[in-house]
Amino acid sequence: MTLAEEITVQKNVSAEMRDGTTLVTDVYRPAENGEYPVLLTRLPYGKDQSINPEYMNPIKAAQHGYIVILQDVRGRFDSEGAWYPFVNEFEDGYDAVEWTAGLPGSNGKVGMYGASYPGMTQWQAAVMRPPALKVNRYPFRFYKQVGGEIPRPTARRRARGTLRAGDGGLE
Repeated sequence: MTLAEEITVQKNVSAEMRDGTTLVTDVYRPAENGEYPVLLTRLPYGKDQSINPEYMNPIKAAQHGYIVILQDVRGRFDSEGAWYPFVNEFEDGYDAVEWTAGLPGSNGKVGMYGASYPGMTQWQAAVMRPPALKVNRYPFRFYKQVGGEIPRPTARRRARGTLRAGDGGLE
């Protein structure tokens, strides 16, 4: 897989949940038109904070042919509503997965990633069984990009498998 030379970043995109609450989202995508799998993380720490590349670098992921979604959970930062830890993550997670699957350029298949609170949000969404959710990973880390390799799970820095484009149902 060839690295995309350009990506597009959309800041503060509104995602409406089933009850009308708007969650604020950043979208990183390859600039070239096409259909791409989506990687989603939902977090209470602020989507605009510096991204820890130990988990996922959204720019590199977009260069490798993924749409990456960073979303502030309900009641945090610019997202509407009140934040009650873990209370709204089931329904909001389901809605976020289905919303991302319907974005322009999405191939309709979503993977979630994250550690700590974002790790829990992906499992809470999975319990609701959104049709577009195909993969959950805890956590992601970028290794040297060779031959299209994409995030590698690093559970305690000892995992050995890789996720490549076409693996895990995202393609």
